[in-house]
Amino acid sequence: MVARAKLPERTVPVCLAGDLVAEFEEVDRQLVAALQRPATSLAGRGTEPLKARLAQLQAEMEDNTYLFRLRALPRTTKPGDDRPSWRGLTDAHPPRQDADGSPDIGDVQSGVNRETFFEPFLRASIVDPVMTDEEFADIVAGDKLTDRQYDQLVKAAWDLNQGTVDIPFSRAAWLESRTTDDE
Repeated sequence: MVARAKLPERTVPVCLAGDLVAEFEEVDRQLVAALQRPATSLAGRGTEPLKARLAQLQAEMEDNTYLFRLRALPRTTKPGDDRPSWRGLTDAHPPRQDADGSPDIGDVQSGVNRETFFEPFLRASIVDPVMTDEEFADIVAGDKLTDRQYDQLVKAAWDLNQGTVDIPFSRAAWLESRTTDDE
């Protein structure tokens, strides 16, 4: 078991088609409004075309979603390592001090300079897709992801390095196993 040990990994789904997300949210808003109106005829509230469009948008969003794979950083760097170590990266981005010499409280709590740490940390943590520095700058560090998507990637990377690594729990498998022959 020890010989097979590997650093933990996690995937984060990221929809790379922001226009589809916006349209989905608008159609969903329209559906909610339609469901709140009383039906005016036997035809109902006219929600079927909205539901169909939501299903179509959901499929298109799934086609435009990439599963980013992140891997924890090694504790230390060994000769030949192509990724920085956790310690090396945190040492390179120590917490800031204010002009009066007092430590920045947020930096002290996280143990790193929050202004400079996260971009190289995320760059080192993403193992799939394999990106050039230019692609990373354009897609991840640039303006192709929302703050929320970026934060989801950072949180996953942080949890891989500083969180607990437990045996995953599958809610879907658990729900499926609750059915019995008696039901």
